[in-house]
Amino acid sequence: MSKAKRIIEGLLIGLFIAIVASIASILIYRSVVNSDWYTEKQDRKSLGQKLEAVNEVENIEYIKVDDNVEERFIYDAPAELFDDITIISYDRDMDDEKWREIFANPMVTVFFVEGSPVSFNISDDGKVYSGVFELQCPSLVDWYNEVIAENH
Repeated sequence: MSKAKRIIEGLLIGLFIAIVASIASILIYRSVVNSDWYTEKQDRKSLGQKLEAVNEVENIEYIKVDDNVEERFIYDAPAELFDDITIISYDRDMDDEKWREIFANPMVTVFFVEGSPVSFNISDDGKVYSGVFELQCPSLVDWYNEVIAENH
């Protein structure tokens, strides 16, 4: 009987350890997925995929330029338009004032053949934003200024 009792005790201890380990792994997974680090990593990955797509001109159906006065639709984007695009900073905790300031700027939206868009807001001082990211893309800013100059 003592051998059977030890086997049952061993099984119960093993079951208890398995349950505790399972609960701990679920809690650790949830804390990682809900962390700012993980959110930033996922946002960067998503933006990175979009930036890869804008570098392939054949993926672009057209570009909409909205300078808060009129909208223009460009169907022949230069191949090097996004060659120098880089991520400068990530600020998920922007205040409402900063969001309003960014979205009040002119917008360049790239529409892809498969239908999904990616938007860039361009400030007067040449800063480029895509959502919570500040980007650097001198070629886009120069192209935007040329498009605006042509139509004014």
